[in-house]
Amino acid sequence: MNIQGLWFTHHSSFSPKIGSVLLRSLVLALLLVFGCASAAAPRTPPMLFSSALPSRVSSVLVRFPQSNPTAGQPPRVLVALHGIGGDGATFARDLAAAADQNGWVLVAPTIAYGDWMHPAQVANEDAALINWLSAYLAQLQTQTDRPVDPEVLLLGFSRGAQLAHRFAEAYPDRVVAVAAVSAGSYTLPQTTAADGALLAFPFGVGDFPAAVGQAFRPAELRSVHFWVGVGNNDTNPADVPRQFDSYLGDDRLDRAQAFVAALRTLEVSAQLAIFPNVPHALTPDMQRAAVGFLADQSASAT
Repeated sequence: MNIQGLWFTHHSSFSPKIGSVLLRSLVLALLLVFGCASAAAPRTPPMLFSSALPSRVSSVLVRFPQSNPTAGQPPRVLVALHGIGGDGATFARDLAAAADQNGWVLVAPTIAYGDWMHPAQVANEDAALINWLSAYLAQLQTQTDRPVDPEVLLLGFSRGAQLAHRFAEAYPDRVVAVAAVSAGSYTLPQTTAADGALLAFPFGVGDFPAAVGQAFRPAELRSVHFWVGVGNNDTNPADVPRQFDSYLGDDRLDRAQAFVAALRTLEVSAQLAIFPNVPHALTPDMQRAAVGFLADQSASAT
């Protein structure tokens, strides 16, 4: 029994002492059930409990792969970001087989997103989440006591796609590739609008140092590969905040096209995939395409 593929969850209210007892009991029970000798049991990572979670993050699921196809190299981390009303465990579960096949560590926080229709709230929320996620990933190797590749992949759906691409814009040196599916709004990689006015976060990156705490680095962003997926029927203007209309268009399809065009203007690698007869959803075809893209980019970067 290989217990390296077990799910570990970091809860904001988790007790280190209780967690240690529970983890030891779980490992002992598994060894007894499957008849494994303790000397032959693989080492398991501890639960993650030393980093405080922000109020909007209730837990973080961390799952190590059953095997590492790139033996001798630290496994890549795939950050899986669910949409409104979702949770990290469910979102990551659908990605487990692909993670095992590619040797990825899954990191999937459960986030209580606020009102995505108000840009000011989104700006404050994502600035905090971006910097928390950066710090969390930076201590992942120390907390698990297992090596991981510091350059990550991100896959996000809907509200999670917003967070995914904004993380890459803030920390391009930490990201290999992003698969963003059906985001309701995008932060354009521009400091000014067409009229020369400052394009502030979350509309653009004009005030990135003040808003996010990071300078916008277009040269480093060119090393990140983007894949943007959207359904061709994801066109309800009532589903997205109106304040982005003049920059991106009035629905998710228009906005995906505008964001990809803006990336390409900066000579950033960006692919657009439009799925026929799909409303606002993450279909199996979309997920397979997103994972395939990330796998290709991860392999190229290895």
